[in-house]
Amino acid sequence: MTIQEAEAVGHCEGAGEGAIAHCPCRLAGHFSHEVPELDGLTARERQVLLLLGDGLPNGPLARRLGIAERTVKAHIANIIGKLGLHTRLEAVVIAVIHHDVLCPAGAR
Repeated sequence: MTIQEAEAVGHCEGAGEGAIAHCPCRLAGHFSHEVPELDGLTARERQVLLLLGDGLPNGPLARRLGIAERTVKAHIANIIGKLGLHTRLEAVVIAVIHHDVLCPAGAR
């Protein structure tokens, strides 16, 4: 179901909080109150994930960390696999939502 279709049928309109959690517009299985298994990530994977959350493409991300672009791609693939995600966009969403957990300095 697309967001436009969801808006057209008003499937979330007036629904209780429990119904919203099952809304097809949400990322399946990843809600803001659930923290994915971030402890399984290496320190470098956490760095890459944080920079993904800042919207950096692979090239600038690689330059920022002083590593090869193919290494960044490998880290992203590992992050997606370890967190049980399907896309880079899902990883970005996780990075933004859970920034405080990922960032060694805490909140921005």
